[in-house]
Amino acid sequence: MRKLLLTLFLMGALAAPASAATGKGAALLERLEQLGLDPPLSFRVSDVFLRHDGIRLTLRHGRLVFLEALEGRITGAVFEGEGDVLVLPPNKVERRQLALFTGSPILTETFSSAYFRFTDDTAAQWLRQIRSGRGRPQYSLELIERWEPRLREFHRPHSMRILLDFVQSPTKPYFYAGLFGRRLGIFDLVADARRSETILVGQAKLKEGRQYYDVWTSFALPAWDPPSPPARVHRYRIEATIHPDNTLEGICRVELEALETGPRALIFQLSRFLRVQEVTDQGRPLETFQNAGLPSEQVLTRGNDSVLVVLVEPLQRGERRTLEFRYRGRVISHVGNGVLYVGARGLWYPSLDTPWPSHYEMSFRYPRELELVATGTRPEIREQGRWREALWVTEVPVPLAGFNLGNYEVREKQAGAHRVAVYANRLLEPRLARAAAASPSTDTEETEIETPTDNPAQPTPNSDPPPLGPPSALADQVAGDVAHAITYFSQLFGPFPYRQLNVSQIPGNFAQGFPGLLYLPTYTFLSPADHARVGLDERSGQLFSQLVSPHETAHQWWGNRVPVATYRDSWLIEALASYSALLYLEQQPDGSALVQEWLRRYREDLLQTEEGEETLDSVGALTLGVRLSSSRRPSGYADLVYSKGPWVIHMLRELLRDPETGSDKLFFDALRHFAARGGGHALTTADFQQAFERRLPAYADAEENGRLDWFFDQWVRGTGIPRYRLEWSLRPAEARQASDAAGKFWVEGLIDPADVSDLFTMPVPVYARFGDRLQALGRVLVAGAEVEFRFPVSQRPDQVLLDPHQTILCIREQTSSP
Repeated sequence: MRKLLLTLFLMGALAAPASAATGKGAALLERLEQLGLDPPLSFRVSDVFLRHDGIRLTLRHGRLVFLEALEGRITGAVFEGEGDVLVLPPNKVERRQLALFTGSPILTETFSSAYFRFTDDTAAQWLRQIRSGRGRPQYSLELIERWEPRLREFHRPHSMRILLDFVQSPTKPYFYAGLFGRRLGIFDLVADARRSETILVGQAKLKEGRQYYDVWTSFALPAWDPPSPPARVHRYRIEATIHPDNTLEGICRVELEALETGPRALIFQLSRFLRVQEVTDQGRPLETFQNAGLPSEQVLTRGNDSVLVVLVEPLQRGERRTLEFRYRGRVISHVGNGVLYVGARGLWYPSLDTPWPSHYEMSFRYPRELELVATGTRPEIREQGRWREALWVTEVPVPLAGFNLGNYEVREKQAGAHRVAVYANRLLEPRLARAAAASPSTDTEETEIETPTDNPAQPTPNSDPPPLGPPSALADQVAGDVAHAITYFSQLFGPFPYRQLNVSQIPGNFAQGFPGLLYLPTYTFLSPADHARVGLDERSGQLFSQLVSPHETAHQWWGNRVPVATYRDSWLIEALASYSALLYLEQQPDGSALVQEWLRRYREDLLQTEEGEETLDSVGALTLGVRLSSSRRPSGYADLVYSKGPWVIHMLRELLRDPETGSDKLFFDALRHFAARGGGHALTTADFQQAFERRLPAYADAEENGRLDWFFDQWVRGTGIPRYRLEWSLRPAEARQASDAAGKFWVEGLIDPADVSDLFTMPVPVYARFGDRLQALGRVLVAGAEVEFRFPVSQRPDQVLLDPHQTILCIREQTSSP
């Protein structure tokens, strides 16, 4: 019991207090957080149960005390005694994930205490069962005294969610249980009709001083119709002033349209470092709650970057409204040498989380010694005293907008009709400058060599290395690379979606591709030789010099032009962007060999083991999205999607490739189809599969049913990398038929799969090597058990090989020639 209280206290402390709003909403929120236990509603219960979709919860015996009612509604209770919970995930992906965290694909756990919050009919159900003989009144002073002092902290993560059901109509039921399990410790169980996946089970976990939230399972049953967004935004009009101390002061007018009748509260995303001062609707101030209490599973996965706005009147379907936000804070910092870092690149204005793109008009006012670059084009710029004022607009709707600023030099290139502008810092950030200065001399000899006195500028082999040049020195090269990538991708996927692409340098080792705006790390502006000087290993240096720019450029199509529907589909945009970068690399000098090397590296990444000999591939299915990052593997999502994602796209390309002509037309037709649909159609994994099924040729139809379930179940919704062992022999052909020419041979053998299930199916290419020449013999469909094959050859091969061109993700065990 004390452990449950402590953990719930810590979870509540993660949520910052609500802002000082006034009005009915603020009063309700305060009362929700002050609710105490109601002694007249204290009971000794037995076999009181609750049923939600996929959840069975039973209070076997113990004491149950309800919270005080608010406006006639009971919204919570606490329990001590013995209970049990049963959760039945509906599919293999979720059952497997639950087993990773709990050791079982079905959750069955006994608990000794629980904290409940709800807006559904839980209280009515339990009270009916108690009155029917499953309980009796029993006052428990000891229990009440144990819980009361900490209830406010426990309430806080749920108060805002419950407030939504008080101020909005119709109510969308919410149920939460914090359970102290005998075996699994303290964990959460949520059933929330405002989530696209109603059921969630997870656990807050502290590991090596860092807080995580492990989602054990999350799902909705097939009949569930997920809630639609209450509104969409047609236009954001932003006025932002960036002061010399890097404070950002903003006014954002959000022009929105209601998509349903009834909503009175809207949740916007905004950096926790920007404080909302006022929100108005046609001049009327609105109740606003910023960084207020959130459910712990949300706090621990995305932080408190939220603003709840309560409207005066409910929205009516089709109604247009403009909300005006005034806010201020610091999301920009100096890193030294005049280099600035914009931290909240996607959260610097209040944005409504919807799947539809919007128009943007952004007016910036900033110190005149700086350059500013943003999403879109810049039709206006002027100087007034010590300020610059610039207007940036988007010509087409985009999913989000960003900006960057610094002491830049600007270089431009053309990519056909499209302009590429690169903004690079004139000086290197101190961290990299220090790393380069500390790098050892390339000459490790200690032999003294005299330097001619008439040439004092000539360095000795042991002199300090010269300082790195400014990033702007390579701006022309970066602009050329990006322009070339635009041209190449336009040929593959269809027209570039924007008039221009702005490229801005950013400190750090990460990159982002916003619509019409790339954030590229300083490493991209350094030469391969300088990568080593600042401490990058060979692979990291090649990543920045070969893949980062085309990867982020490809996001102009994958992620910006073509968004995804849910977190379960997010793997698609990273997989497509990563493989697009390999396609770009492939057409460079020695590109095929470089692509093969990256595929080899990605395979090695997937086979690396961590705790308990768990490989990266076994972390989970690609469709788990950000849930792959957990206390088990903090960087699980990025590690898996950037290694396995490109392999999945590569295998689809190879599967559809015409074996006679080598044409990739079917593969690129599917990609052009998605790019042509654009932002009005969010991409799902199911859409992606169906597009390839519509183009599936007979030679790639492994199950002869026109479906690719076998492929996506194994590689996208499943885990496992097959190991194929090859045995082969050579036998002279018997010249019994006219077609059997003298000297003809049969290559006979078997392929034995391992490390995957008996249902794992894959067409495996078999080749013969004759000296330096490789000849494709055919594909062998390997499905579970070992498979024999037999191919005719006209001469004795030196070797028979499995998939020498790395067209499938597997481990190959080759045999020597007989």
